[in-house]
Amino acid sequence: GSIDLRIDYLRPGKGDKFTATASILRMGNKVAVTQMALHNEKQELIVLDNRDRLMLFHPDGGKLWSGDKKYGGSETYLEYPIEYDYGKEDLTENYYLQQRLHVVPCQKKNTNCLVVVKNNDRAGRYLSRIRSFKSGHVECLAWNGIGMEEKWRTPEVSGYISDSVIGDLDNDGKNELVFSVIMDEGFFSKKKKSFIGSWTIEN
Repeated sequence: GSIDLRIDYLRPGKGDKFTATASILRMGNKVAVTQMALHNEKQELIVLDNRDRLMLFHPDGGKLWSGDKKYGGSETYLEYPIEYDYGKEDLTENYYLQQRLHVVPCQKKNTNCLVVVKNNDRAGRYLSRIRSFKSGHVECLAWNGIGMEEKWRTPEVSGYISDSVIGDLDNDGKNELVFSVIMDEGFFSKKKKSFIGSWTIEN
């Protein structure tokens, strides 16, 4: 067999100076899988953990807050080998990549809001190798001093929100949220349809 050695850059870093830290997700006899966090000069970091739950960190690295709701939800994954001592069969496990997190200005000056996708898995994320999402929406969250509270959300759409971007789509001076949706006809169905949706951001 062969191993693909590469670095996957999920999104561009925003800032002038960056500090990278890494942790080991899986250590094997020959192969290891790691995950890296990138801080800018303002020490800003908001992440989704491996259970798709939001975590907010202090600039000094300490955890400020951790939520219970599952956000994100992706069908895009990296496949890596699993090594067992009792067998020589080539087994693999899926590591699912996280959705984009967007930071946008809030109505209050000098504060930001977080825009994040929330896909609903048919199996509740309990199946490690299979993900199938029945519906999803996008939420805008803001820090209220003790936790992240919802400011607004898009209507629920049937299907899987696969990606999202924020920008001035129609050149009217206002940012829009643009997201792609993939619809299927069931858990194991291979028939899929897709469309692009947009939502005007009013913070």
